[in-house]
Amino acid sequence: MPSFNGTTGSPSSGLYLIISYEVGGYNVASNTTPVTVSLHIHHGGLQVGAGTDDCEVHVGSQSYKWKGPDIYSSGGTEDLGSHTFTVTHNTDGTWSGEIGASYRLGITYGSAGYVGTISGKQTVDLPTIPRASSIGATDANIESKSTIVVGRKSSSFTHTIQYKFGSISGYIDSGGNAVSSAVKMTDTTILFQLPSSFYAQIPSAKSGVCTLTCRTYSGNTQIGDAQTTTFSATAAESLCAPDVTGSVKDTNDATIALTGNANKLVRFYSTALCTITAEAKKNATLVSKKITGVDVSGNTLTINNVDIDAFTFSATDSRGYSKPVTLKKTLIPYVRLTCNAKGYRPNPTDGSGRVDISGQYYNGNFGAVQNTLSVKYKIGSDGSWLSVTPTISSNTYTAVVDLTGLDYLQSYTIYVSVSDKLGTASRNVEIMKGIPVFDWGQNDFRFNVPITSASKRVSITDDRFNALSYAVCGNVCTIYAYVKSTSGTITISGFPKSDALFAAAPRLSATAPYAPVSGSGWINRSGVFTIYGSVSAGTYISLTYVCKQ
Repeated sequence: MPSFNGTTGSPSSGLYLIISYEVGGYNVASNTTPVTVSLHIHHGGLQVGAGTDDCEVHVGSQSYKWKGPDIYSSGGTEDLGSHTFTVTHNTDGTWSGEIGASYRLGITYGSAGYVGTISGKQTVDLPTIPRASSIGATDANIESKSTIVVGRKSSSFTHTIQYKFGSISGYIDSGGNAVSSAVKMTDTTILFQLPSSFYAQIPSAKSGVCTLTCRTYSGNTQIGDAQTTTFSATAAESLCAPDVTGSVKDTNDATIALTGNANKLVRFYSTALCTITAEAKKNATLVSKKITGVDVSGNTLTINNVDIDAFTFSATDSRGYSKPVTLKKTLIPYVRLTCNAKGYRPNPTDGSGRVDISGQYYNGNFGAVQNTLSVKYKIGSDGSWLSVTPTISSNTYTAVVDLTGLDYLQSYTIYVSVSDKLGTASRNVEIMKGIPVFDWGQNDFRFNVPITSASKRVSITDDRFNALSYAVCGNVCTIYAYVKSTSGTITISGFPKSDALFAAAPRLSATAPYAPVSGSGWINRSGVFTIYGSVSAGTYISLTYVCKQ
C-alpha cells in the first residue's frame, strides 16, 4: 500500500503522521475507482483524548472527517482510522489528483512545543479506465467501399456502427453491409459498401457527407459517449454521367439520289437531320442537350447545307456532369460550282469575238452517280444555247468560245451557263463594238490601224486603267490618249514626253480640244483605248489597243 508522511510545522523527532492509500479495481461501466485512505500516528509517548473531527482525509475534491481514538501510550504507532472514496474518472478514463490527510492534536510535545495539526498530501495518477472506441473512415464513391477503422480500448468491448446520409440512416454489420438494426461486433476494420440509395440524396450534387456513429459496450452497458466521424460519399462521374447517343441522316432527296445512301452527306448541299438520345443516371435529371454546340429543347437539330463531317452530341445533368459523343460521317467533298467569263474582240476591226470561261467543279463520284459538267453559251437573250466542251483538270475547268460573224460596229451580250448534278452557275459578258479601219472628219482623216513604229502599251487589270508606258518615234513625237465609251467621250490628255504625265504616277489634265478627266491617274472604264501620236505638225497617226475585259 503506498504511503507518505505528514509532519508538523516544526517537525519533532519521533512524532509524524503516516498517510497511506489503497487503489481498488476500477469499474468500467461506471468509470470509477475505489480509493481507501488510512491514517496512523507515530509518537514517542502521548496522552491525547479524542476530540471532534480530529481526523480528515481527502481525494481530489472529496473529503471525509471523523473522531479519532483516545491515545494514552508511552510510544509507538497508533491507528487513527480510514475512509474509502469512489473516484469518478474523466470521460477518457484518466484521473489525476491530490490525496491528503490531517490530524489535530492540540498538545505540547517535548521540545517541539505546542502541536496543533499534522498534515500531508501527494499528487497521484490513478490507472486509466478503458473507455469508448475511436472511429475513422476513408472517402469513397457510392457503390464502392469505405474503409472503417475502430480503435478498441479493451478486447472485451463490442461496438455498433450507425450511418446517416441525407435523410436516410441505418447500421453496418461486420461484413460492411447496410442493415436496418444495430449489430454488435468486435471487428476493428470494416469495408463499408455504400448503398446505391445514397444517389437519391444528392441528385444535384457530386458528393455529400456521411456521418458514422460508434457506440462501445461492455456487455450490455454502453461505455462512454458515442464517437463520430465523417467521410465524403461521391457520385462518380464515370458512373453517373448521362448516357448519350446520336445519329445523323441526310434528308435531301436530291443528294440521297446521288449518294444512294442517306448515311452519306454531300458538302454544301445535304440537309443533315441530327437526333440526340440522352438519359440521366443515378437519380440525376437532364439540364441541357447540345448538338454541335447548339442547345436543343427537343431531340433533333436540322443543319442545312452541311459542311462538316464530325457531329458532337452532349448532355449535362443536374450534378453538372456532361458526356460528349462525336459521330463521324462520310462527307462527299463536293466543290461549289462557279463560273468566271471574260469577253473581248481579238481583232477589233473584224467580226470575231472570244469568251474565256473558267471555274471550279467537283470532278468526282457521289457514290451512286458520277458528277458531270455541262458548259453552254448563247448570243443575246433570244439566241439558241450551244454546248462547249470544257477542259477539266482536278477540280477546275476551262473553256474557250470563238465567235465569228459579229458586226464590229455592234456590241453583244454573251450568256454563259455551266451546270452539274447539283446546280447551275451563269455569267453574262459584253463583247464591245469594234474600231473601223478608217474614218474622217471636217479637218482630219484617220486610219485606225495598229502600228508598232511608236511602241505604246496600256496595262489593264480588273477593268482599271493602271499605267502608261510609252516610247517615241524620234524626238518630235507628242502622245495623246483618250477613251471612247458608250456614255460619251472620256478624254485622257497628254503632253510632251518631258511632262509629268509620263512619270511613274501619270497625271491627268486637260488640253484643248480634249475634255478634262478627273482623278489622279486612274480610270474605271472598259472599252477601246486609242492612242494618238503627233509625228509632225498637222499629221496624226492613231495607235489602237484593245482592252480585254
